[in-house]
Amino acid sequence: MRPFVFSATFLFIAAFITAPFGSYVYGQEDEEEFTQTAPADLSQDDTEKAIKAFNAGQDAHEAGELDKALEHYREAIRLFPEFPEAEYQIGSIYESRGDLASAEQAYRLAIEYKPDWTLPMAALGGLLVTKGEYQAAGAVLRKTLDLDGMCIPCYPAMTEVLLKTGAAPEVLASHLQKLTILTSKAKIPASIWAAKAAVERESGDLAAASESIRRALLLDEDDGPSLAQLVEIRIASGDAEGASAIAKRLVEADPASVPAKIQLARAEHLAGRTPQAVSLLEPFAGTSKAAAELLASIKLDSESDPGPLEAMLAEKPDDPGLLGRLCEITRRSAPEKSLDYCLRASKAEPTNIKHAIGYAGALLQLDRNPEAAALLTRLKQNYPDNFTVRTNLAFALFKLERFDDACVEYEWVTSKEPELAAGFYFLAICFDRLERYVDAMANYQRFLRLADSGNFADEISRVELRLPILEKQIKEGKGKN
Repeated sequence: MRPFVFSATFLFIAAFITAPFGSYVYGQEDEEEFTQTAPADLSQDDTEKAIKAFNAGQDAHEAGELDKALEHYREAIRLFPEFPEAEYQIGSIYESRGDLASAEQAYRLAIEYKPDWTLPMAALGGLLVTKGEYQAAGAVLRKTLDLDGMCIPCYPAMTEVLLKTGAAPEVLASHLQKLTILTSKAKIPASIWAAKAAVERESGDLAAASESIRRALLLDEDDGPSLAQLVEIRIASGDAEGASAIAKRLVEADPASVPAKIQLARAEHLAGRTPQAVSLLEPFAGTSKAAAELLASIKLDSESDPGPLEAMLAEKPDDPGLLGRLCEITRRSAPEKSLDYCLRASKAEPTNIKHAIGYAGALLQLDRNPEAAALLTRLKQNYPDNFTVRTNLAFALFKLERFDDACVEYEWVTSKEPELAAGFYFLAICFDRLERYVDAMANYQRFLRLADSGNFADEISRVELRLPILEKQIKEGKGKN
């Protein structure tokens, strides 16, 4: 079967051209329709030649001989000027080559000649998403879905439209319901699972998003949109190294992909490798708005003096980047101001967990521990693998003397970071206060093995004073098992 090459682009952060979609052979029914719609002066011989040229184009298309395929499709159009199938195929070739203007023109001609044909409509919608023309894309995709509710490639593109245009929560919920129904059907491609994950992530349900991506990658372990979503989940969870490793796979798969490099830069910056992030972005910051904005944001993150940032904020009072940076750098020096900046940043950019974490950190700094614990507990439900969330929650619970709950968090923290001396110190104290002396002894000893005197001199002294007494209590059989 000849592939009916479909190249609608599914964008979340990275851009990827889809694999050949379906198959198309110009058969008897098409020939009958062609004959019925052909001009009266088109001879039977020209009709047959046009069909033959089109099918020759399909053969060349399948073989990857795109220039030859274009010649055949154009010959078919010369013989029959209003040939929608040929226009569609020409559009798909142009799109695969990155000539979006020519591809759009061809798709629009195909739709003009065959107004209810959903394949070029879906392709046009995807192309408009690629161009960032989300309102226009949404109009095309909605019409397509009205004609064919099972237009599979329409759903990832429509997902991108809804996310980029800030669709209301109820609209996203309705869209998610449709995606969920689709994923219950057989032979659904990975892109639908990736679209579902994108909506779930936007809604803050990282656990559900992770499961959807797991299902997507079971279908296609190299699916670009699914891997791009996995990078976003890792970044949202604070897993910088995991995000970076996956983003590197995307860049290796498509070294020319600007979206993939932007994701990698974000992951590298999150990991503290800011110079690498900057070097990734600088070559194309002049041609990519997204890259330029991220580069500016990264440079903003290096600013530690609140004065210049507050002056900038006077001109841009709702800028989430400025608010987020001020939220962070004023936390210790002016926690009340930090609390305000964090709250405003979170309202301006509600899906960015960093602002909520910053708000919780300011609450901790102000010793408003019950509020901090409540907020961090809610964040943990949606971001169970975020290290900062779990560490701050552990400390809030510790301050509230909820040692049983704090133990759970510190055990998770130390399992993720087994070289983190402070984690074992607090875990040991929790066990000690719960009179679980054997566990306390083990964790105090682990702390002493890891701690350096430069950073933990006072804590080491306290532990060394406590250990002889603790050892005696254990020998006397005191404490709980």
